[in-house]
Amino acid sequence: MADLDHIVHLHDMVADLLFADEVLIHYLLAFHSLLTAGLEAENFLEGVLFLPLSLPQPPPLRTALKNNDDQRLKFSAVFARYGARANWKGYSVTTLLLTHLCFEDGSPAADHIWIAETKGTLALGTLQPGQKLTFEARVGAYEKGYKYRGKALTPVKADFKLNRPTKVKKA
Repeated sequence: MADLDHIVHLHDMVADLLFADEVLIHYLLAFHSLLTAGLEAENFLEGVLFLPLSLPQPPPLRTALKNNDDQRLKFSAVFARYGARANWKGYSVTTLLLTHLCFEDGSPAADHIWIAETKGTLALGTLQPGQKLTFEARVGAYEKGYKYRGKALTPVKADFKLNRPTKVKKA
């Protein structure tokens, strides 16, 4: 039967695909089949993940953020919704989806970005979709895509995220 590492790995993959309902349903049904049939997780990962899927094109790289890599900057954004992801130990971490991300001067930085919930965001109380926020964060690079035992399951490319958001305020 599948061990915990494979389940957490699959959970991470499904969490990033929540925007496409048909893909989520596909993975959940395939995972259910794995568990009920008692198949090994490796058979699941090598068989199901390579089925042809019609996925929407990913957003373009966050080039405006790329130019500010490793700098702490002020941003404004619009809160869209809460989400969750598993941390490296497998525990659930609450995340926030922010849209219309702009630099302090109002120039666009990205169409959307996910940040982790922090003490600063918790202090604001429950956020409602559409609320504008201002905050500071450090721009950081990461590899976007999935690898399993050194083999790329999806194309791996560089992307940019916001780390350690602080001074979060409702605008």
